[in-house]
Amino acid sequence: MEEFARAVEDGLKLSKRLVLPGGLPPPRPPAGMERTVSAAAASGPDPRLLPTAPMAYAVVTDPAAVDTPDVPSYQPYVYGHLDPPALIPLQMKEVDLAVDCALDAAHVTLRARWWLHCITRSRECDVRLVVPLAEQGSILGAEVTIGRRSYNTQVIEVEDTLENHAKIEIGGLLKPHLFFLTIPQVEGGADICATFRWSQKLLYDSGCFSVEIPFRFPYFVNPLPKVFMKKEKIQLTVNSGFSKEVLLQGTSHLLKEKSRQGDKLFFHHEAIVENWSCKDFNFSYSVYSGDLCGGMLVQPATLRDYDERDMFCIFLLPGSGNRKVFRKAVVFIVDTSGSMQGRPLENVKRAVSTALSELVEGDYFNIITFNDELHSFSSCLEQVNDKAIASATDWMNENFVAEGGTDVMHPLSEAMALLSSVHDTLPQIYLITDGSVDDEHNICQTAKTELTNRGSKSPRISTFGLGSYCNHYFLRMLASIGKGHYDAALETASIENRILKWFRRASSTIVANISIDAMTHLDEFEVDSEYIPDLSANSPLCVSGKYQGKLLDTVKAKGYLADMKEISIELKVQQLKEIPLDKVLVTQQIDLMTAKAWLSADKQLERKVIKLSIQNGVPSEYTDMILLQTNLDKVDGTQKVKQKLKGQKGRDEQRILLHGLKLGFGNKDATRENLTTGFGDMNPAEKLVMLQKRNGCCSRVADCLCCMCCIKACNRMNDQCAILMAQICAALACLGCYECCAEIINWMQNRFNGKHEKRRPEAAAAAISSARESCRQDHAREDKIPNGDWPPQGLLSIGTLGDDPPPAAGDGGGGPPRASQADVLDFTIEEVKKLQDALNKLLRRAKSKSSSSRGSGATDEDHASQLPLDRFLNCPSSLEVDRRISLRHAAGDGGENGEFSPDTQIILSKARDLLVNSNGTTIKKKSFKFLLKKMFVCHGGFAPRTELEGSS
Repeated sequence: MEEFARAVEDGLKLSKRLVLPGGLPPPRPPAGMERTVSAAAASGPDPRLLPTAPMAYAVVTDPAAVDTPDVPSYQPYVYGHLDPPALIPLQMKEVDLAVDCALDAAHVTLRARWWLHCITRSRECDVRLVVPLAEQGSILGAEVTIGRRSYNTQVIEVEDTLENHAKIEIGGLLKPHLFFLTIPQVEGGADICATFRWSQKLLYDSGCFSVEIPFRFPYFVNPLPKVFMKKEKIQLTVNSGFSKEVLLQGTSHLLKEKSRQGDKLFFHHEAIVENWSCKDFNFSYSVYSGDLCGGMLVQPATLRDYDERDMFCIFLLPGSGNRKVFRKAVVFIVDTSGSMQGRPLENVKRAVSTALSELVEGDYFNIITFNDELHSFSSCLEQVNDKAIASATDWMNENFVAEGGTDVMHPLSEAMALLSSVHDTLPQIYLITDGSVDDEHNICQTAKTELTNRGSKSPRISTFGLGSYCNHYFLRMLASIGKGHYDAALETASIENRILKWFRRASSTIVANISIDAMTHLDEFEVDSEYIPDLSANSPLCVSGKYQGKLLDTVKAKGYLADMKEISIELKVQQLKEIPLDKVLVTQQIDLMTAKAWLSADKQLERKVIKLSIQNGVPSEYTDMILLQTNLDKVDGTQKVKQKLKGQKGRDEQRILLHGLKLGFGNKDATRENLTTGFGDMNPAEKLVMLQKRNGCCSRVADCLCCMCCIKACNRMNDQCAILMAQICAALACLGCYECCAEIINWMQNRFNGKHEKRRPEAAAAAISSARESCRQDHAREDKIPNGDWPPQGLLSIGTLGDDPPPAAGDGGGGPPRASQADVLDFTIEEVKKLQDALNKLLRRAKSKSSSSRGSGATDEDHASQLPLDRFLNCPSSLEVDRRISLRHAAGDGGENGEFSPDTQIILSKARDLLVNSNGTTIKKKSFKFLLKKMFVCHGGFAPRTELEGSS
């Protein structure tokens, strides 16, 4: 979602909407949120840019198409092509919210109208619609109308989708509970009318139901007040399903009670507002009941139902009375495989620590962690006290380490063995995992057999799934078999909160071993779940199913309280047309039937799921939701709807698959490879592609430092940052040149100093000798010269330094005659100083002659010998000039070295003798590869020589 927020930020900058009209700054965050917002802004984009209400965005790739009516004579300051595109929030003209609350679910319908205000009327761009869903929300459908085009969602079978429809990712879930649609090629200034429908669970706390809907619109979707009148409309319907009084507890928006019909209430709100709602819509109510109460709702079957039997729903409320909660013997089974590393395991550890602190005296507990191995906090159940809780917390800090694989069967069997000897307490197992294993069917069958054999004393198994790689239908089925509770967290940030809600709901049992006596009077009675779960003090109980026969006016639900006394609750049978049970319970029925179909591999049951899914427009694991385009053409003043039928071919037919609406049946390959669970931050396919790129260091560096990545990074820099980066790069370049020069100078000094060293450590001398011998063999192989002929005569060795003696003349034969080693000895320090003094004298003499010969006729060679000191390094050396003068004078004075100093005469005589002895040997050609190898690879340098060779 960070990329989404950055795209919105770029869009706001592009449309000049980062501030309110009139130059006012953005609104301050609520009290207590300043630190959170500032911290998030320091690490990334402002979290307030994420959608907190239904939103529409213009997908802008060409800044030249942007036109902002709020800023007169506005021209975009960004040119070129935007990749990724910027998202400019569109201004909203109208919004209508309708909420229907029935039993423990709410069905929401939202209608809104936006206009593409930021694009020139002669241009087009895509429009992205985003709807944030509430907790445990499921999308039911969407309709969009733009001009003569209309789009609506439709549920079809999976096989039909794969065969006939292209999979273009244009809609689905951006992340869990964030639905989106992208409408292509919308003209500038057009109106976008959209309707979204989704369902969500009602929250229940302390006998109070509440519904919360994202309804916080940011300030930049408000159009200018003088241009449009902003009309806001909210409708609310509450139907508890009981013949009990409904009490209003609170509301976030001003609602007027329109009518009341028994246990059904109507509320309404409609007004012209100055700004759109800046807070979420929240409504809470309670059903008056002093003790346990409930009812049984029935609905006759219709011709289009997938089943000919009638439908029923048993709904039990825990009431406002303080019923005693069962004492518990709790075993936590926590997955610590390698895929749990990082934030997921840390959040689980904090949640388990909080859950342990909520246990009371008289309860028992233990903790088991599993991966490839099993580790337990204690060999037996520990009684709850402060010391035991502190020891367990320290143990978790040491043993909650993510590593290894996943094995569920072994820890589950160990937990059942620990709870086998429990008396006077309700045994409970809490399984938390993020992986999928191969023996899931065997685990369910084993648990079912074990729990059946133990009867009413069997442990309750509650399961919790993390991320998208675990098999959520396996966990749901295991919880149904174990009479426990199932929940999941698909986002990392929600793990701790969801685990605590799940634990509090499962650990607050007030009625256990519930049964319904209606089966004695019916021909057939089937419950959708495997068993009827226990009733919790923190959650109502909703059980659905099918029956055949005639029900009595009342049925009884029986169970056992915490003091082991039997309780009987009378349920009145009602048929309410105001509550469509097939719509209210469809999501729950599809999930339970899919889990059964997975376990039994029953194709007939799969067909029932497909029919139920298509009939109610709810996607399932065996169906897909697509976006279908419809064209509206005006003919003779009337409108004809031309909707492409299934199988009909045409140019305008578009059926686009919506992605991310299904959980799947787990990913065993990702579990075996210990891939970190995807929590909506990254799609599994993208993760697999990233893992395939980890084959080599070079590929990873190339992926991170490619030209496109650099261009994208530079595009996000402001001017000050670009200047700073340029200065840093220049400084680094200077430092690099300085380091390079220093390395060259140090290398030359080391090579020169090596000539005069008298002694070296024996180990270093042996290593150097071995390296040089290897280099010589490489030279000999390349030049095809026997080892004895090395080194060859040539000028390439002139100027190299070394201390290895050359091979004796005549060894190996074939070499030219050489001067003996005694002919040319190394210069001593005194000789070097004398040579320097001689050079200085020559330079001073040349300077004095130059000053004395000014104005007189001097030849070019005279001027060449009169070089000043500051041009010494850029001109022929003084010895070369001295040699030219000596040759000229030798021709005139019979070979006398008139003006040379004794030291210079000695050097020239030595050089002359060596040149005469060389016999005109030619320079051998060396390959460029050989030179590079000698310069950079072979640290021994060129072959060391003690005399000048092969000058020609």
